[in-house]
Amino acid sequence: GYELSLLIKPASLKEVIEKSVRLVQLQADRMDIRVVVAETKLWVLGDSQRLVQVLVNLISNALKYSLPSSVVNVTVGLKADGTVV
Repeated sequence: GYELSLLIKPASLKEVIEKSVRLVQLQADRMDIRVVVAETKLWVLGDSQRLVQVLVNLISNALKYSLPSSVVNVTVGLKADGTVV
């Protein structure tokens, strides 16, 4: 079977989000959709490459189901239990 290897280390969500947005920017530009990213200083323990893959998928889906000339907002929050959402 296929084994997924993860490189778990501290990752800046700001960097992960910025990289993800860069990867979908052409798709957003084609649809005249503006991607707005909320400022964050949060860090997580995870595989930054895999996090980028997940965010690219989520942002791509948001673009796909948004109307042309609209805005897609990317925000990060910290729940009371310490979970990042």
